[in-house]
Amino acid sequence: MGTRRIALPAAIAASLVVAGCGSSGGTARHASFARDSTPTISGLVRSDTATVRAGAKVRADLVLHNNSDRTRVLARGCPHGFVELMLSSRTVTASPAWALPACSDATFVARPGTTIYRLEVPATYLGCTMRGHPATGGTPSCLPGNRMPPLPTGAYTVSVVASSIQLQHELAHVRSAHVRVLR
Repeated sequence: MGTRRIALPAAIAASLVVAGCGSSGGTARHASFARDSTPTISGLVRSDTATVRAGAKVRADLVLHNNSDRTRVLARGCPHGFVELMLSSRTVTASPAWALPACSDATFVARPGTTIYRLEVPATYLGCTMRGHPATGGTPSCLPGNRMPPLPTGAYTVSVVASSIQLQHELAHVRSAHVRVLR
């Protein structure tokens, strides 16, 4: 049981987009719910740093431990589900960006032993109101060039967000990391 590090292209670095599309041929394997109290998948989010500048990116590893002897295909293809890392705090509740980024054909697996996904999470808001339009519901205004504004300073949690009940169940035993956003 070795450690496998999986590098992701920049296009999907902030969010690991994966899906559990059904297959009429029955070739796609989907993880099943654990039948005993011992989780098959556990893990943690591990950040390279305890601090990040507002607007910069937090580099983090999603470390999955699979205690079974079989590779677990947690999701495959597009567009039914994905996993992403998200920054949130007590004062800033960032909703997951379910529609971002565009679809990917990535397969999300946990091999026997340890599998590591290398990700980058921007310390910015996930959405903004285009300049010239009134801000609504606490959504901040975009920066020039319609760029996302940086998060306010403070303590944040880097946590796993999954779009499906099955993925949420599979990743329920993944611990979050903590970072401090600085100006």
